[in-house]
Amino acid sequence: MRFVLAILFFGLTSIFADCNALGVAGNSIEFCIQITNLDDFQDVEIVCVNRGSEGSSNYLLNPYDCFNISAYSDSLTLYATTSEYLKGRKLNTIDFSQNYFCLKSGVDLNEPLRKAGNPALVAQVLEYIKIIGFTDSELVVQKTKEVVNYIDGSQTYQINQGPVDSTGSISLIFPVNMKYRTDTGIKIFPNPATSLMNIYADNDFIGNYSVKLSTFDGQTIFYEPLNKKNLNTLVKFDLNGLDPGIYLITIDFDNRVVTKKFVKTK
Repeated sequence: MRFVLAILFFGLTSIFADCNALGVAGNSIEFCIQITNLDDFQDVEIVCVNRGSEGSSNYLLNPYDCFNISAYSDSLTLYATTSEYLKGRKLNTIDFSQNYFCLKSGVDLNEPLRKAGNPALVAQVLEYIKIIGFTDSELVVQKTKEVVNYIDGSQTYQINQGPVDSTGSISLIFPVNMKYRTDTGIKIFPNPATSLMNIYADNDFIGNYSVKLSTFDGQTIFYEPLNKKNLNTLVKFDLNGLDPGIYLITIDFDNRVVTKKFVKTK
């Protein structure tokens, strides 16, 4: 009798475990995305950003990944960036929605959950995405196939969904002005300053660069060659002995030049 009860208990435990994996308990759904032609785009990375009630998570599609989402509260968005930009950065510390180095896609990844009527009945969603190209402000993609598996074992699928919509001229090359916008993250503080000036740089550039302080008529006050070894760096400059006035700070990242106005006070 004890042996029979043990078998019954084990069987019920297995059933509940399977139900939880399918998404009934807690309304968790497995969402899988595959970028079908990522190898055609050198130095390009595609990230899926999952924003839910418990925060935001970023998943690198390389070219395929699966993760769990909530049936009711999560929002999924695709972004394109470069391998160079991601190098040395922790994926979940990047805010892709507020970033010059990232292009957002307008593809609707939450559509299958809305079509399901009751998302809690969905066990798994499989999305197959093709990269069409890039504009200056957008990642242009197309869903080539979408498969929805339900907890009752049924399945729906669609192939080659709809036309490609874009807000601009499409290129097969990631926009150069996005990839190399190195003025992003340059801060000079305090400004105005009396005795000390700080220059903080947080960008993708690694290597030799220079800082020049000059007057508006072109006279160079000082020129300092430097080396940037990390993605972010802080450099301090002593301003004692510098006359009060308005100056120009020129930062040259290997011929990518950033110029900012700076005020020295008494």
